[in-house]
Amino acid sequence: MGRTDRRDLIDLMIHDHGTAVALFGRLDLLDWHPERRRALIDVIVAELTRHAATATRYLYPTVRRCLPDGADIAARAVAGYRRTEWIMSDLMGIDVEHPEFAALVRRLTTEVCELFREEAAVLGRLRLECAPQTLADLGRKVRAAKRSGPTRPHPAIRLNRVVRRPIGWLDQIADALTDRPTTLEEL
Repeated sequence: MGRTDRRDLIDLMIHDHGTAVALFGRLDLLDWHPERRRALIDVIVAELTRHAATATRYLYPTVRRCLPDGADIAARAVAGYRRTEWIMSDLMGIDVEHPEFAALVRRLTTEVCELFREEAAVLGRLRLECAPQTLADLGRKVRAAKRSGPTRPHPAIRLNRVVRRPIGWLDQIADALTDRPTTLEEL
C-alpha cells in the first residue's frame, strides 16, 4: 500500500494471517515442479518469519500491557512462534522431495493455523482495550520492521533489539545472493 498505508497493528496482523493462509492454500493446489514448490515454501517461511518477528516484538508486548491476562497470552503465543521457527528451520534444510517434507508442511500448517486462531481472538480484544493512536503508531513500526527484519528462521538465537536488524540484513543479502524469493511478487 506504500506511503498512504494507514493500517494499524491489528490490520497488519490480520493481513499477515490472510496472506499465510492463502499461501498454504496454494501449496494444496500444487502439483508443481520441485523448484516451484521450494520457491513457495521459501515465501511462506519468509512471510511467517517476518510476522513472528513483528508479533513478538510489537503485538505481544502490547498484549501484556493492555489485557489483564496478557502475560499468559503472550507467553503461550511466543512459545508457539518458537515452535514454528524450529519447524520452518527443518523445512529450510530438507529437499521438497524428501519423504518428511509433506509431514513438516502439515505440522507447520497446523501450528500456524492454531496460533492465528488464538491470535485473532486476542486482536479483537486488543482493538477494544488499546488506544487507536497506539495501534496506529505500532502499525508504522511494524511496516518499518518488516523492511529490515529477518526472512529466515533463527530458532537457536533470541532475536532481540540488538541482533534483529543485522540478522535481517544478513538474511536479505543471503536471499539476494541465492535468488531466494521472499514475497508473493517474486514467485
